[in-house]
Amino acid sequence: MKKLLLILPLLLAGLPARAGELLMFGFEGCPYCAAWDRDIGQSYANSDAAPLLPLKRIDIKKPRPAEYEKIADIRISPTFVILACGEEVARILGYRDSGSFWDLMDMAAAKAKKRESGGKC
Repeated sequence: MKKLLLILPLLLAGLPARAGELLMFGFEGCPYCAAWDRDIGQSYANSDAAPLLPLKRIDIKKPRPAEYEKIADIRISPTFVILACGEEVARILGYRDSGSFWDLMDMAAAKAKKRESGGKC
């Protein structure tokens, strides 16, 4: 986590005010979703990633919002999909612990930055 706190601002520097979204596909009662909520979810809004990759939760047991219908193969809960310029640039499958999640988010943020900085939105 400390690594992310040091690197993420550098990776995200120069991006537009909102680079994309962090979509969390899950469902109520999912124990791994509950663990993520406990470990990260309560503080994600205050993280360096949140302003550029705001979190949106999508219940996999309900009809998917139209703007996310093209995202396929959601089979694990939770699945985190990182969007940049409206397209998927990275995916995190499941949740093990906060350290692993933030390491994967660090890599995802780099991909989002690369996509956004390409100016192809």
